[in-house]
Amino acid sequence: MSLLNFLCLFDTMISRNFILNARWLLQLLHVGSGFASEIIDLDGLQVSQISTFNKVWSTYGGGLVDQGFTMFEPSRIPQGFFMLGCYSQPNNKPLSGWVLVGKDACANTRNPILKKPLDFILVWNSARTRIS
Repeated sequence: MSLLNFLCLFDTMISRNFILNARWLLQLLHVGSGFASEIIDLDGLQVSQISTFNKVWSTYGGGLVDQGFTMFEPSRIPQGFFMLGCYSQPNNKPLSGWVLVGKDACANTRNPILKKPLDFILVWNSARTRIS
């Protein structure tokens, strides 16, 4: 991929009726042993932590130390789960991140928690920069 059009899909993937409450936040912040091997149910939204990635795009210039950054998308996503976002980090650090993937387990099929994106907002592209 020569130029990356970074898309902000997270906002349109999740139903406008989905509101993060404090109990869900506490469940996500609870770091116990084996979170990556478990699925957490947040009132119909099941999430799982993914720390394996496929490289999507990178640049080798720019950033604080002029070494660029790399964008990754999650790999080995469990059956029925969907990517909720990508991960990026500076090239001068070892790969160490994770993202959440989600699955709609809500009983209400008329108003699901996760919906297909209707549109996207282009938040950045490299067309007018010296980054390729």
